[in-house]
Amino acid sequence: MTNKERKARYYNKLKKDADLYSYAPIALRIREVANNPNASAADLANVILHDHGLTTKILKLANSAYYPPYNRRISTLTHAVVIMGFHTIKTLALSVSLYERFQKSDDGDSMMRTFWIHSVATALCSNQIAQMLKYKSGEEAFVAGFLHDIGKLLISFFTPVEWDAISMKIEMGYTSMQAELQQLGTYHTEVGEYVGTEWNLPENLLAVMRNHHRIGVRETKKSTEPLVDIVYIANLIAHRVFHEKGASVCSLKDLKRQAKYLLNLSSEQVNKLIDFVKQNTTNTAEELSIPIFSLNDVGESQEDASVEDETTLKEITALKNFIQRKNVEKRLMFELSESFRQSTKISEIYTAFTEGFFRNRLFDVVILFRVNRRVEYLEGVLAYGVESQEEIRNYRFKLSSKNNVFATVVEENRTELVVDVTQPAYVDTIDKSFVDSLNITSFACVPVVVWGKVESLLMVSYYNEDSVINDDMIEMVHLIAMQAGSALERLIPNKRLIE
Repeated sequence: MTNKERKARYYNKLKKDADLYSYAPIALRIREVANNPNASAADLANVILHDHGLTTKILKLANSAYYPPYNRRISTLTHAVVIMGFHTIKTLALSVSLYERFQKSDDGDSMMRTFWIHSVATALCSNQIAQMLKYKSGEEAFVAGFLHDIGKLLISFFTPVEWDAISMKIEMGYTSMQAELQQLGTYHTEVGEYVGTEWNLPENLLAVMRNHHRIGVRETKKSTEPLVDIVYIANLIAHRVFHEKGASVCSLKDLKRQAKYLLNLSSEQVNKLIDFVKQNTTNTAEELSIPIFSLNDVGESQEDASVEDETTLKEITALKNFIQRKNVEKRLMFELSESFRQSTKISEIYTAFTEGFFRNRLFDVVILFRVNRRVEYLEGVLAYGVESQEEIRNYRFKLSSKNNVFATVVEENRTELVVDVTQPAYVDTIDKSFVDSLNITSFACVPVVVWGKVESLLMVSYYNEDSVINDDMIEMVHLIAMQAGSALERLIPNKRLIE
């Protein structure tokens, strides 16, 4: 069988895999929102916040060593989106979700462990090179480095029989490229580009997947797409630091010569890159939650199947949930205290505690209203757990209205718990279209007081009718609102509220 025939047969097999094009639903939704010109940072954060693992990883990356440092810690996802940009968040979400989607259950596959080591090392090195060269986006280089060998991952995941055959050939002494061509009639570079095209990835990422080995290209000829040469050199450095079976490792002299030709990097800069990759790959992998050097075999404890007393089991579960929630609340209060201390803008304070409640799964809906005393209105500003920010900004409630629960909270400076919006007492005091659009039946309103006056109002709720807002929860929200109020007094002149 010719290589052309092997290639055709292999691609036909790939096409038959129905899951090939549904790699990451969350990433698809993120792309959809990120590509919407009317979407805000909070809109994009709202989508990502539904995936707790992805949220944690992006925040870790935003504050990690590889990412350019800022004056203070990035504590909210909304801030991370603003700082890092829609495009970066979109591609980082793709990278992280790809690991979640394609990590193999067989952790004994040493080649795949080596694959992840190499991917992280190349990503890290690509980012550093981009910063040295003042390339337009270090994050883009990171993602390109992380995804450059995605073809290998796809071969392993979707066609494990072919992957095992390739692995055997490599053990026999073939290079990975030779083994792939013999078994598939194509290379992982072409497989990556093929699937990346189906996923509608950006052209510069496809170029990296296709050309990162620069096969058939003269050593001194620069690539049309600069990102290709960045990842090419990063790839060579990563192979020197963490040797991968079947990979060709060029001499340090050749590496430095090519780095000089293609990127004008000095010998000293190459040495620094090698040291940086050695020192930071493990930490960066941990930030991405990729266990590349050790296996975590500790699973979540399971309930004892022998427990026969259903009532006791429910009580135990309820107690565990209560303790877990209290731990989350304690951690949130600590995080917000630190975030408030570092905040230099009013919007940062509001974003921190509004997003914090939602990110930690304490409530399903969190909405911030601010008091506009010039026009005597309460205006929607920021929300999590809703379709879009534009929807919330359309809601305004008159402060002069006596028949409005929100106006009452502001005027009397008190917390209000609405247990059931259908109760007669609330029929005339709550905008029915508002609660209907949110699909909620109960909520709590907590004022944020600055210089003795209500500056804003926080509304929290659940979608699930069985979830109840109790006094302990309201007290926790009230304490955080008081913290926020104290922090705001540093930034809001007393005179502004009097006006």
